[in-house]
Amino acid sequence: MKKDLVGFCGLYCGACDNYLAFTKEKKDLLSNEKFQVSDIETLSCSGCHTNKLTEHCSKCLLRKCAMEKEIDSCGFCQKYPCDDLKKFQGDGLKWQGARHRVDVFKNIEQLTDTGIEKWIQNQENKWKCDCGLTYSYYEKKCNRCGKELCSYAEETSIRLT
Repeated sequence: MKKDLVGFCGLYCGACDNYLAFTKEKKDLLSNEKFQVSDIETLSCSGCHTNKLTEHCSKCLLRKCAMEKEIDSCGFCQKYPCDDLKKFQGDGLKWQGARHRVDVFKNIEQLTDTGIEKWIQNQENKWKCDCGLTYSYYEKKCNRCGKELCSYAEETSIRLT
C-alpha cells in the first residue's frame, strides 16, 4: 500500500535505500557496503506505516508520537512543528547521511496542501529517472541508463523539484 511509504516526519520512504534495496527492480543496492552485514533482514523496511522497519526507524520518536495521536503525518498535529521535528530536520544540515531531512517541512506543507494521494504521486515522480527507474535519496547515477541523478549524494546538490 502506497500510504505505507508516507513518513510521519515528512520523508518519502519510497526513496529510502532500506526500502528500495529489497524491491525487485533495485536489488543492485544490496551490493552497497551498508548492506554487507550478517543479518541483512535487519536493514529491510516496508515503510513508516508498517511493522517491518529497520531498527533505526522502529525507535523513531516522531513515528511513535504520531501513531499515539493516530495521525498520518506530523503536519496534522496541533503541535506542528514541534521541537523534536525541528531537531530531526536540523540534523540534515549536520550529517551527510541525513541530508534528505532538510526538506521535511517543505514535504509536510505539500502533503497537507495536496493530500496524501497527490503527495505520494508527486514523490514517486520526483524520485524517478527519465528512463522510469526509481532511485534512492543518495544515488548519483541511474543504474539502468547511466544518467546523472538529482539527489542528496553531493553536498552541493540542490533538489529543484
